[in-house]
Amino acid sequence: MKSNLLNRNHIDYSTEPLFFGSGRNIVRLDVPGDPFLLKQVDRQRGMMWFAQDYSYAQDAIDFANMSPELQELFMANLKLQQLYDSLVARSVIEVFAPVTTSPVLEQWWQLHSYFESIHYDSYATLIKALPVNATAIFDDIMINPHIIARAEQIADTWDTMVKYNSAVNLGEMTAGSDETKRQLILSLYALNILEAVLFQTSFLVTWAFAENGMMETSAKAMGKIAMDEGVHCAVSIYLLNTLRNSNEYAYLFAELESQVIDMYKHAYEADFEWIDYIFSFDAQLLGLNANSLKQYAQYNINLTMRQLGLDPIVESIPNPCIWADKYKSLANVQSALNETDGSSYLLGKLDKTINWEEVYAKLDN
Repeated sequence: MKSNLLNRNHIDYSTEPLFFGSGRNIVRLDVPGDPFLLKQVDRQRGMMWFAQDYSYAQDAIDFANMSPELQELFMANLKLQQLYDSLVARSVIEVFAPVTTSPVLEQWWQLHSYFESIHYDSYATLIKALPVNATAIFDDIMINPHIIARAEQIADTWDTMVKYNSAVNLGEMTAGSDETKRQLILSLYALNILEAVLFQTSFLVTWAFAENGMMETSAKAMGKIAMDEGVHCAVSIYLLNTLRNSNEYAYLFAELESQVIDMYKHAYEADFEWIDYIFSFDAQLLGLNANSLKQYAQYNINLTMRQLGLDPIVESIPNPCIWADKYKSLANVQSALNETDGSSYLLGKLDKTINWEEVYAKLDN
């Protein structure tokens, strides 16, 4: 029987496509790989950290002293983040690895998945450190309709790709057919939507607590997570733009454009619904409210869609929450780790002046 995991034939990986190539055998890292992907693998490795790098003792005190409304806002945000990273941690391997030919990209998916596991471990560590019933918090994630609805579009798209991967393995579908390529494209867009759109407003909520002198360690950890997501978004944008500009995929992107735009529109509307929900608790957080968070959602989705060569569904506006940029500063997070909470110093090997908007802008060149 033909093996899907170990192709016995010689494969020249220097000429293979990123996806749906001749197959996989040994991981040929001796062969020159895609320079951009190699750089992101090295960059992500250099950003290694662990959930246990942070102590949330002060955050537990802050949480206990909050009003019930602020507690509810903070916890709803944290539940959503736990759902998202639980989903993406397992999905990038199940969805994308089976159709990946490039050894470097295969290596990237494994690294991406591992970092997402650090993220959900961080949320769990924080929840368990707070004066709450952690089991009840986790149980609520899967029964709260406001939370679970936020992941349905993404999960449905990836579920279809997983089914296609299984069908290919069983000989019921052809790898690299237009149908499988279309689903790959939609799955990559779903990945970008989750990390570049749906996640972003949740970061701002956590950082707004720190701006008010509360939950400052949580904000530091969230800054690390946001920087990881910046690398992940850069890769998803690069992959989508690379495929869209290739003759093999260009016509499929044209066919799917209206469906893709609808996906971003759905995510944008879901973001607004979520913002209305979390601010229905009547929590008062100086510097952040439903209107400012919706403005940031508009700014962010316009930027994201332009980076992907899509016609934005909303007008461009200035960043209304520029105050949050400091929480994504590598220099600030490095200082925080070294001086207060952390035991991981790999960040010091990296350029501390990374501007992710500039990185994304260069991807079209």
